[in-house]
Formats: sequence, structure tokens, C-alpha cells
Amino acid sequence: AGFGFAAGGVHLYKAKRYSIGTIAGSALVAWAASVVTAGLLLGLAGEAFLHTFLSVSNDESLQRAWLWLSVATLPGLLLSALVQSVWLADNRMRPYVGVTIGTQLVGFVLVCVLVAQWQWGVTGALVANLGAQALAFVACLIWLRSLGAPGHFKAVGAALGSVLRASQGAYWNGIVANIFKHGEALLLVVLLDLQSVGHYGVALAFYQLLTEAPRAVV
Repeated sequence: AGFGFAAGGVHLYKAKRYSIGTIAGSALVAWAASVVTAGLLLGLAGEAFLHTFLSVSNDESLQRAWLWLSVATLPGLLLSALVQSVWLADNRMRPYVGVTIGTQLVGFVLVCVLVAQWQWGVTGALVANLGAQALAFVACLIWLRSLGAPGHFKAVGAALGSVLRASQGAYWNGIVANIFKHGEALLLVVLLDLQSVGHYGVALAFYQLLTEAPRAVV
């Protein structure tokens, strides 16, 4: 869904062809279209998706809200990926470290409360992820606002076309990488059950906290 905009956007930003606000605003148009498309497909063909990709029939215990919660994390994921790439390119390590560690800690605390204490299961893990991405989204918006005019969102057709062209390589690399990075979740559903996927998601939250925080500091 991100179209590789983080890599392409940083390239155009460092080349000083567009401001970060113009790049982000133009990218948000494409992201909004992808989110709306995902929502429409979920609403119109949700049952077919569940049956085809998750091997779940209508009478099994998969809540439709889980898919909506996953779609709701996209704005935070997409905007933070772009802004954090800009921070790295500009050597702005303070906001990068703060947002990276902050989101991991928030996600970790929410998982402990919602899953371990309140027993929300898969729903709790997804809500925890949504809370972490919401924090990242708000932090990125605050930073963009602090830039003044360069940080103002502005959708420009030419900028969107340039970002799309500059992002194609990163987009296809990301598609292949995510197949290997997240494909195990689909295998768990096929070979085991949804509860196992929920347990895997909780374990993954601990793993990401232990790996992302030191990586951000380094």
C-alpha cells in the first residue's frame, strides 16, 4: 500500500525538487486511494478474502473487525515510514529515536494490558498496534507542523508522478521482502489456527521491542 514512497520521497526531498509537505501531501492522495480501495474490497468481497487467503469460512471465529483494525493502521505506518526516512537522511536522530522507541514501548504496554491482563486475544494485539501507529502518526504531524510552510500538506499531480516513478524499485523490493517477512502468518493460519497467529503476534511484539529500540539508538 505504501508504493515505496518512503524511498522515492526521500530521493526527491534530498534533490530539493519538492518540500516534504508537498511530497507527503501528494503521497497521502495515493495512500487514501489505496485505503479506500482496501475498504471497498473488504466490504464487498470480505468473505471471499477470508476463504481464499485465510482458509476461514463464514461460520468460523474470525471477527470482521480484525481486518478493519489492520486497515486502520495504514495511515500511521505510511506517514511515519516517509517522515522517519527523512529524519535519517537529515541525521535528525532525536525525533527518529523518540518515535521509534516510543511506539515500540506503547505497543508493548498495550499488548501487556489488553492481551495479557484483559484477555482480549487477537483483538487486543491489533488494538495495541493501532495505538502505536496512531502515536507515530500524531508525532509526524506535529513535526511537519513545526517546519512551517515546508511542512504544509499540498497535493501536486507532478509531485505524485515523480514520487511514483522514483519509488518503483523500492516498491517491488518491498513486496518481495514482505512475502518472506510476513508470509509465516499465513502459514500459521493454514497449518495451525487463528489463536496460534494471535500468540505469534504477541511474541513478535516482544521481539520488535528488543530489536528496534537498540537499532534506533545505534
